[in-house]
Amino acid sequence: MTVSSKYCLLIGYLFTCVFLLFGKEFGTFLFHSPQAGEYIYLLSWLCPFLYLSTTFTSIINGLGQTQLTFLITAVCLAVKIYFLAALVPKFGIQAYLVGSLVSQIGMTLLEALYLRKYLHIKPISFFLIPGISLSLAGVFVHGLYRQLPIPQNGLWISVAVLSASLILCILYVWILKATGCIDKKDIR
Repeated sequence: MTVSSKYCLLIGYLFTCVFLLFGKEFGTFLFHSPQAGEYIYLLSWLCPFLYLSTTFTSIINGLGQTQLTFLITAVCLAVKIYFLAALVPKFGIQAYLVGSLVSQIGMTLLEALYLRKYLHIKPISFFLIPGISLSLAGVFVHGLYRQLPIPQNGLWISVAVLSASLILCILYVWILKATGCIDKKDIR
């Protein structure tokens, strides 16, 4: 349970970083819309909570507490509906995005609260090392990406962004492996 939670967080952090660094480019070359890139950028913060919440929901259901997952889901959907009905007319799509984030964080925290007796979270390997390693790798890769003379052709931008994302993934995994944050025995 703890191992799956840790890896969900690690993957969630990675995709948050990728979408924070290159969300605007993804929007431009995938959807031909700078506005789509802004939304990808803003929604990137959801990744760790989405991945972790999905795992937590499965674990709680596996423990036979389906009523609890229903209740938590209903409460968090009510929060999202509130943002949609009350705040979107006044503040626009930004309110919906914030509502989605608040709802997902709430769901993850409520589920984590229930599962706290089953989880053995180590702050250093769950938060500190991944955060520092991803920050270092992200700064390096983004700096490298910005230095490249990339023609403003959709194909070249997509190749450059995908290559930079792959380099970021490799660096991140390498640093996590080198620091002992991930281990082969976790995957067996």
